[in-house]
Amino acid sequence: CDWSSDVCSSDLDHPSSVCFLDSITGIIGARNTKIYKTIDGGNSWVAKNIVGNIGNNEEFNKLFFLNDNIGWALSDYYVIKTTDNGEKWYVQLNAGGLNSINFSDSLNGWIARGNGRPFKTTDGGNTWIEQINLDFYFSSDVFFYNINNGFLNNSGPIYKTTDGGQTWVYTVYDFGGRFSKKINSKLFVVGSVAYKTTDQGKTWEEITELYGKDLAYLDLLNANFGYAVGTLGLIINYDAKVPVEFNLLNIKNEYNRVHLSWQTTTETNNQGFIIERKPNNRDKWTNLGFLEGAGNSTEIKKYDFFDEI
Repeated sequence: CDWSSDVCSSDLDHPSSVCFLDSITGIIGARNTKIYKTIDGGNSWVAKNIVGNIGNNEEFNKLFFLNDNIGWALSDYYVIKTTDNGEKWYVQLNAGGLNSINFSDSLNGWIARGNGRPFKTTDGGNTWIEQINLDFYFSSDVFFYNINNGFLNNSGPIYKTTDGGQTWVYTVYDFGGRFSKKINSKLFVVGSVAYKTTDQGKTWEEITELYGKDLAYLDLLNANFGYAVGTLGLIINYDAKVPVEFNLLNIKNEYNRVHLSWQTTTETNNQGFIIERKPNNRDKWTNLGFLEGAGNSTEIKKYDFFDEI
């Protein structure tokens, strides 16, 4: 990748969040109660007006856009909203410990809080109601698929609701986890560990290759491609466009042999599979055999391989 600086950090007042709506239109949240906008891909940035009573030292460190026109920016104490593509912003809420914001549509939204129960709105943010029926006194992030189905990270335990936040049930644990943008049916949560769900949280699949990476955020550009950043200084590329997609792998000891079985959901130009074995006390792998693949397929294919002991 080739990275360059369009604007020196001294030109803007300590930018702390960024969101691009397309290839040329972007928004930056910054310190000292500043919101900037670009319409030329970041070559120039213009400070935008904020209407309403607001402090002079706010840092907008969270941006959320529902579409090209409607979006919100959060500081620790204020919520501001735009309905005209980021040209003008209006103060909606003054409260403490605001961590994250998410809207399922133009009316229904939630705010995760660091020092109190979460807020909910049903009128686009004109009024926010603290959810005093909940025992969540610290929440780091929130995400809703629709008005009824969503998740709240309670500083580690992630809870799910299917009734608009009236009741919540524990699903998985991810300390510091942040939800990605949902594309198609795919949603990630990354933190001390990373998980993926494709069925609205009914099941979560741990992404073992990201264990210990301590990721801060994952942004998807499409269902199969995106980038993640970590607190250890990592920038990780996510690319799911692989020639073979697996949905099952089983390994079973059967008396004097090991039975390997697997299934694929799609195969693209797949010649086949090489099976290798390595004892725990050895450094090298031994080639055991080859199974011919399906070539190109969008149907489930089943494979079996037996390693005689």
